[in-house]
Amino acid sequence: MKFTLLPTLLCTALLLLTACAAPGKSQPLPPVTPPQEPAAQLPSEAAGEENPNGDIPSDTPPAGEGEAESSAYYGTWTVTGLAAVSPISALSQEAIDALTGSTVAYTPESFAAPGEAVCENPQYTESATTAETLAADFQVSAEALDLPAGELRTLTVENAWGLGSFAVEKDAETLLLHLDGAWFTAARQE
Repeated sequence: MKFTLLPTLLCTALLLLTACAAPGKSQPLPPVTPPQEPAAQLPSEAAGEENPNGDIPSDTPPAGEGEAESSAYYGTWTVTGLAAVSPISALSQEAIDALTGSTVAYTPESFAAPGEAVCENPQYTESATTAETLAADFQVSAEALDLPAGELRTLTVENAWGLGSFAVEKDAETLLLHLDGAWFTAARQE
C-alpha cells in the first residue's frame, strides 16, 4: 500500500504544479512595446571613444565644446494647427482645438509641454526615418503630413510625456508634434 500511494501523490503534486501554467489560465503577459528603429550611433561611439557620461549616451557635448546636434530643436515652438489624425486617436476635437496656439519648449535643461509638469534634465534621443516609414508606423498618410522626401530627423524626449515628446523636423522652422494619434504643426517662435 505504501508503494501505490506514493505514485498517486506524485501524480497529484505534478498535476497541481502544472495546472498553474496550463493554457487558458490567466498569466501575466509581458508589456507590449511598439517597434522602434535603433538610435543613431554618436560620432564619439563610432570612433570607439569612451562615453564621459557612463552608461547613458548623450549627444550633448561637455560644456564649452559647441552645440549639441539636437540644438536644432532648442527653443519655443507654437502649435499652429492640426496636420493629420491617425484612424485611432485618444484626443477629442475639443482637446485638439485647445492645443492650437499652445507652446512647447526644448532646452538642454528642461522640456515643457502644455498641461504637463516641466521635465527637468530631459533625455533627448534623435533618430532618422523616412516619411514612408513614419506613415506606416503611425498609420497616417504621408501626404497629409506633407513631409519632404529623404531622411527625416526625429526627436524623442525619453523621460517626458505630452505634446512634443515625439517630434519630426519638417524644416528648420517647422516641427510636427505627435500626441495620442494626432499630429500638430508647430512653428519656431522668434
